[in-house]
Amino acid sequence: MFDCTNLISSNTFTSDQKKAITSIFSFLNSNNDILIVNGAAGTGKTYIIAKIIEYLKSEDSNYALVGKNVFLAAPTGKASLVLTEKLKQLNIHDIEATTIHRLIYQLHNKTDEDDKEDIDSKKEEEDKIEKVIYILKSNRELKNCIYFIDESSMISDNDNEDDFISFGSGKLLSDLFSFVWDNRESGNKIIFIADKNQLPPVPSTDNVSIALSPDILKKKNYLPNGELSISECSLNEVVRQKQDSQILKVAHKIIF
Repeated sequence: MFDCTNLISSNTFTSDQKKAITSIFSFLNSNNDILIVNGAAGTGKTYIIAKIIEYLKSEDSNYALVGKNVFLAAPTGKASLVLTEKLKQLNIHDIEATTIHRLIYQLHNKTDEDDKEDIDSKKEEEDKIEKVIYILKSNRELKNCIYFIDESSMISDNDNEDDFISFGSGKLLSDLFSFVWDNRESGNKIIFIADKNQLPPVPSTDNVSIALSPDILKKKNYLPNGELSISECSLNEVVRQKQDSQILKVAHKIIF
């Protein structure tokens, strides 16, 4: 049973952030698979997620397997580096974000038979560049894992395979789900963190960020053995800039 009482009492959070933290912990205690945490820039998404992860890894938490069961990732290398740097700015130095690709894929190792075929066809393909293939990692053993995925609006589910490199099925979102729920009984969970007002992935279908669209996620039947159960929460109060900022007021009028 996850309890956020000590976390909230030992930190300075806004009432808006406290509500979001309570929603996140309610999700962790539920049977739902996915939580979408939406918030504009400056609302404290990274701050509360960092504090939650720090808490889960501390002795104050009752979550016993945090060392191997909490993961933080983003769609791109740049986004993961920015996220790691933000954590350091919050004096959290023992958590590093990775890319989704590094988290879920591994380089395909050729078999002896593959090598023999390559030798036999070498003369015919001297001018051909060898394709680099990454396959999905096995994830059947890890259970009760929490995957925090930042900048989730950028995750594409379009086929991104090309002539030189391929990752799994070519569909990043589909592969992420296949990895996380390699064992459907694992109890693993995903927390998508994003700003719905940001641009969707390029290319995208109908200019929609699928990872942030519960109705689409449920209709697509990503899992062959059960529909995804999804909940949402949001952060609405901007705290990064001064509340009387005219730029902030205008921006919020445009967005909301």
